[in-house]
Amino acid sequence: MHAIARGKLKKEGMTPVVGDNVEIEGIGDGKYMIMEVKTRRSYLKRPKVSNVTQVVIVITPKMPRPNFVMLDKLLCQVKFLRLKELIVINKANLNPKKSDEIFELYRKARYRIMKMNAEDDDGIEELKERLKNNTTVLAGQSGVRKIYNYKQNIK
Repeated sequence: MHAIARGKLKKEGMTPVVGDNVEIEGIGDGKYMIMEVKTRRSYLKRPKVSNVTQVVIVITPKMPRPNFVMLDKLLCQVKFLRLKELIVINKANLNPKKSDEIFELYRKARYRIMKMNAEDDDGIEELKERLKNNTTVLAGQSGVRKIYNYKQNIK
């Protein structure tokens, strides 16, 4: 389905984002116009998404090195919006010692955190459980295999 935002929305500064609940009208040729963006329950600027209840932040202990500034910024945004957070240390097997250090640091700070290795399905069942009853967005730096986890293992 292809939909474009009504000019009035653009003038009002309302840009539809992933997760928005919208009202649409058909304008012919299989195209639609977004007439209204319903009230958002939540809105994240990065990643730009709305109406989520949980943010899964994926990091790795190695390849790429963990970006703690990015992680902490996302955690601040999530806490400010009163959303659930889940830190996932993927590729934990590449550097078990570093994975354990990261795990303990954020666990002690009372964040929800888990370790996994998506390529071996290690931790997939736990992740599935933690995704239940939530509208979740995956976030994290490039190279941490967020899309692989989602498309290949979470069914």
